Amino acid sequence: MHDKPADRVSERALKLAGEVDADQPLFLWVHYADPHSPYSAPIGEGSPKAPACRALVAAVEAGALNRQRLFADRDGAASAALPDCEALYDAEIAFTDAAVGALLRGLEARGRSAVVVFSADHGENLGEEGLFYEHGPSLADASQRIPLIVAGPGVSAGRVDPWAATLEDVAPTSLALLGVSTEGEDRPALPDFDGVSLVDRLGTEPADASERIAFAESGSALQVSLYRYPVSGRADKKHCVNGARYALCSGPDASPTLFDHQADPDRRTPILDQPEATAHLQAAAALWAPEQARLRAARRGGLKAGGGSGAGRRLPAVALRCVHGPRPAHGSERRPAGRRRRAGGGAGHLDHLAVAPRRGAP
Repeated sequence: MHDKPADRVSERALKLAGEVDADQPLFLWVHYADPHSPYSAPIGEGSPKAPACRALVAAVEAGALNRQRLFADRDGAASAALPDCEALYDAEIAFTDAAVGALLRGLEARGRSAVVVFSADHGENLGEEGLFYEHGPSLADASQRIPLIVAGPGVSAGRVDPWAATLEDVAPTSLALLGVSTEGEDRPALPDFDGVSLVDRLGTEPADASERIAFAESGSALQVSLYRYPVSGRADKKHCVNGARYALCSGPDASPTLFDHQADPDRRTPILDQPEATAHLQAAAALWAPEQARLRAARRGGLKAGGGSGAGRRLPAVALRCVHGPRPAHGSERRPAGRRRRAGGGAGHLDHLAVAPRRGAP
């Protein structure tokens, strides 16, 4: 059902759920791809007309417009259509939200008391770092800040966890919520997880995870054809370590400089009066040098090109990374005027955990 409209995905999921006896356990992994480029929100009552963006989508699908040129805004076409594309992206999110709500109501009607984990594998750049309608080459907040919402028995509803979490945490957290042990001699034959269970942060007395650090790297470096395409994180160019509010950016010809990437997402105005934040991010940066992960993987032969003309070749040693620390209290985060928060669409990573009640559509 990949890339099918969200309403059809929910219908299919409910059909599959109905084929499982009510007294048997049920696990559903449902993937919605609607909030994703190329944006094609259903046309109907209340749907934005967005002619400029719909024309871009048609040109790309017809092969008349090169995707890479569009992503890089080579001819200004991407930036010119930005308001329309934002409207379509928001419409796709709303469409998916309704479909998720229908899925949850359908499960409830079938007597299924669900543990719900809702997330996304990336956000979306809508002009941040010069990248439009794409994700992967950039580690801007737009690509990395995604939702992680957990609801169900044992979860404290309506609370926001401000500390770092990653998508690697989803599997061990889900198993723990279901009472499946992932540690000790009695555990089932499960692999070792890169992530950790977040269950101790979901209750009424959540654990403090303020010291946790999450690393993220660009997946575009794994594709030979896109080796020179990534726009952030190279050691020979600007690379940044991101905390919840501040980013410490360095480069071959520049000393480390602090920016408030919440208020200044393009990192244009240096911050000079936050020595503690600078020291904290310098300590985090010392844990992992830029491009170190790809260098290590290449030495171990762990990464190879997957197909096409690059099949079987070792990948270039390149890595993008950023480090996430604690996030500000819920509601304290602000975007510049005229710039809306992006919802996840879809390789980006998570830097906060949000816990919310289940009230119809999430």
